[in-house]
Amino acid sequence: MPGTILIVGLVGEFDMAREHELLDLVMTLSPTDGTAVDADMSEVTFVDSAGLHGVVTAKTYLDRHGCELRLLRPRHQRLRLIDLTGFDEILTVVRAVDDVERDERLVAVAPDFAVRVNVAV
Repeated sequence: MPGTILIVGLVGEFDMAREHELLDLVMTLSPTDGTAVDADMSEVTFVDSAGLHGVVTAKTYLDRHGCELRLLRPRHQRLRLIDLTGFDEILTVVRAVDDVERDERLVAVAPDFAVRVNVAV
């Protein structure tokens, strides 16, 4: 179980125009070894291949820094795209928030992203 959990709430469309935003935000947060970054996708209305590329790029960055990326609560169509592309084999998808313990505190807000930090018990 990770020590620190950073929650990034993705909102709206995640496509070519925004694919870099998740990586930019993750880099700004500078997670340390053992940190989990949870990308809450429950409010994402659209994802295309560029958006998925942005997720994989952020995962690669986090892997290199000893951290983990988890996708939380993707809606049915987003989950279907993840499954159809085979990304479910390389991404950790948490279908229900109950699967992840949290004690949320809002720490920062960036354009179209809500950022919370949790410390695992």
